[in-house]
Amino acid sequence: MKTGIIGFLLLLMLASFSFADQTTYKKSPGKPRAAAVFLDSDIIRLLPHQIIVTDIKIKYTADTISYRVYATDGLILTELGSSTEVDDKKNRILSVPVKLTVDAEGRFYIHIEIATQKEGVETKGVISKVVSSEPYSTTRMMNKNTLSNKIQILPSTETIKKKNDE
Repeated sequence: MKTGIIGFLLLLMLASFSFADQTTYKKSPGKPRAAAVFLDSDIIRLLPHQIIVTDIKIKYTADTISYRVYATDGLILTELGSSTEVDDKKNRILSVPVKLTVDAEGRFYIHIEIATQKEGVETKGVISKVVSSEPYSTTRMMNKNTLSNKIQILPSTETIKKKNDE
């Protein structure tokens, strides 16, 4: 009777080992998002009441893409005509011509809602581009911080010696 129980337990142990090796776990691909990004990450800079005509270029790898462009309050955005697509087989580039102007200094955003479809899978997302009519931030921050004495600019000198001059 003892040998029957021991044999059964050994058989059960062997069965559990053989099934444990067959389980494989896949790494999560992360949160799905639209397969599109801006071709450049530059900030669009303009002065109040200045009109700029530019192309917003979006790189995508999906089979199809649809989009809707809109701006935050204070930024006047007009789409000029229809977009054009360039396809070089690896990357596709969507070029959206727009006219931009602002009435006041500030930081604004162009938002583009994107829906892409690749191999039958549809993804959606929003990408945003910065439009700034602010004075350059370094000058603004230096003036702000030096007036409040948070940053002190001190004179300095630097001497560089070769290693064998020591």
